Amino acid sequence: MARLCDLRFAMAVFMLALPPCIATIYTVGGPAGWTTPSRANVNYTEWASNTPFKVGDTLEFNYVYKAHSVLMVIRSDFRYCNKSNPIMSYDHMSGKTMVKLTKPGNYYFIDGVGDHCELGQKFQARVAGEVLAESAPAAEPVASPAIPPAQAEATSLFSRRIPALVITIALVWLSLQESLL
Repeated sequence: MARLCDLRFAMAVFMLALPPCIATIYTVGGPAGWTTPSRANVNYTEWASNTPFKVGDTLEFNYVYKAHSVLMVIRSDFRYCNKSNPIMSYDHMSGKTMVKLTKPGNYYFIDGVGDHCELGQKFQARVAGEVLAESAPAAEPVASPAIPPAQAEATSLFSRRIPALVITIALVWLSLQESLL
């Protein structure tokens, strides 16, 4: 009976440790994708404010190549739709850009084509955690073959999985002990 209580306790601890290990892929704009808001009746500001972003999540931008682009900018460039000095420019011929949110803070994204930003094709992603300085934190493309994954990213992902791994091993050990009794 004591072993059964230990097993239940270990399972409860495991369930508490699991959520931080699970990242989510968010399709920017939902089914409408990354397009001019007037064409798809989408409000990116509203969409982003209702989405609970966390470190490790990925933003998936789906768009028509050359008709749209994805720029990550600092706050002032976001506010005034300044496209001339982006932190990062994502322009994939596939029309699909994946951006992993690697740090807590504010990320600012705009469309760099024509007046799309002025028409509302922009949003701010607030990533849970400590708030950083005014500029956007570094983000990296997920599926870009030209840019290899950052070593820190791999280390961070591995270190977030360690608690779940330890708890899983403990659960297996406890269940084996229970079966031996």
